[in-house]
Amino acid sequence: KTAKKEEKPIQKTDEEAKKPFVKSVKIEDKKAEKTAEIFKINNISIIEAENRTMLVMNITNPNGNLEYVDDIESRYGKEWLKLRIKPAVRKTEKSFKFKSAFVGEVFLEEDKDNQNVLNVYVELLPSEVTYDIARVKNNLVITLSNP
Repeated sequence: KTAKKEEKPIQKTDEEAKKPFVKSVKIEDKKAEKTAEIFKINNISIIEAENRTMLVMNITNPNGNLEYVDDIESRYGKEWLKLRIKPAVRKTEKSFKFKSAFVGEVFLEEDKDNQNVLNVYVELLPSEVTYDIARVKNNLVITLSNP
């Protein structure tokens, strides 16, 4: 014969009895919030050839997703190439003036409605200029030429 041990219920103190049984589990958010890298426009320079001009915008922090949208806009009685860049901020002068066959003035303004959105306006001197925008390493290059 084997003797059976009698199990006694564990007695809790009054304070322990009042606390509900809760298993605490540390929940880790698998979607770690990525902080958007903000690009900084440092300098704008121009390279001019016989029938083509390249406007080069130097940007820092070249890693990440740089979005830009282009449009032609009339402003102050002139034609402007409007480039809306995000996420970006201006870390250079507000306005640049060039003596070029294609580009007159370039000015940068931060969008009042959207944070970290930069509007770049490029004054187009001849009408019907064709342009191409490309990102090359840490530069955004706008190539302007006659059709």
